[in-house]
Amino acid sequence: MPAQGQKGRLNLVSFDLSLTGTGTVSYSYRTIQSPATLTPPKGLVGVPRLDWILRQCHSIVPAYSLVIFEDLAFNAHDRNHERAGLATLVRWMLWRKKTPYILVAPTTLKKFGTGSGKGDKSRIQLEVYKRWHVECADDNQADAYILLRIGMALMGLDKQLTKPQLDCLATIRKSNAAALDQL
Repeated sequence: MPAQGQKGRLNLVSFDLSLTGTGTVSYSYRTIQSPATLTPPKGLVGVPRLDWILRQCHSIVPAYSLVIFEDLAFNAHDRNHERAGLATLVRWMLWRKKTPYILVAPTTLKKFGTGSGKGDKSRIQLEVYKRWHVECADDNQADAYILLRIGMALMGLDKQLTKPQLDCLATIRKSNAAALDQL
């Protein structure tokens, strides 16, 4: 069971991948760590920036983990190839580590956190605070926190779920069946 380590310990790690500030939160030893933002050094761009983010993500993912992160949203206004490259590199790194991962659509993430598939960044931060009493310094941390709560719910660690959250889990289970079968 990849997500359970020594003595049944479970490690979950979530990432809200961003080129300027990747949000991350982890769960281990029955403890949720404080949300954090991985901010590349100023002036770092292109492949060196991708390498820096990838190395930071790699160092955060311990053995026996399940990683949850937001899938890419492609639309007419979002053609960021560098962000797509980052998502691909992180998936490659997890594949190399034999670490299962779950992808969550942006609207599903918002619905799980707010009850609706819509919501601006400040509303999402507010909902994280209202629902879970966690202050997030930025929207990347808030998204990462919601992703972690999704992972906890998938693993049966969070049983007090709303109807919209249960609907989200059904969608996530369906779209990530292969990864969940590894657990």
